[in-house]
Amino acid sequence: MAAPTIFTGEAHPLQVLRQDQILEFCAITDSLEYADAVALFGHSNPVMRVLEVGAGTGGTTRKILQALTSSNGERLYSSCTYSDVSAGFLTTAQEQFADCEGSLRFPRQETLIMF
Repeated sequence: MAAPTIFTGEAHPLQVLRQDQILEFCAITDSLEYADAVALFGHSNPVMRVLEVGAGTGGTTRKILQALTSSNGERLYSSCTYSDVSAGFLTTAQEQFADCEGSLRFPRQETLIMF
C-alpha cells in the first residue's frame, strides 16, 4: 500500500496517484455530460477566453477543448488558460496538449492570484 510512503515523506501524493494511471481513470469516468452546453457557448462567442482553475490531470480540459472545436476543426475560443497549483500537473499537461500550442497557456502558479 502506497499511503504510508506519503505520510513518511518518501513519496509525493501525485507520484502515488499517477501509478497505474489512477488519475487518468478518474478523469475518464467523469460522468458529467456538458459538451453540448459548452459547444453552444463556443458557437455564440467563438472568441471567448477560457480559464480552468484546478485543471489537474486535464480530463475536463480535453472534453472542453473537444466541445469547443467545430466539426470542421475550427477553434471556438481564442485562448484557454490551464492552471493548477501543482507544477507536476502542468508539466504533464504541456506534453498531453502539445497539439494545442498557441491556444493553450500554462502560466506558472506564481503568476496566478487566486482568492
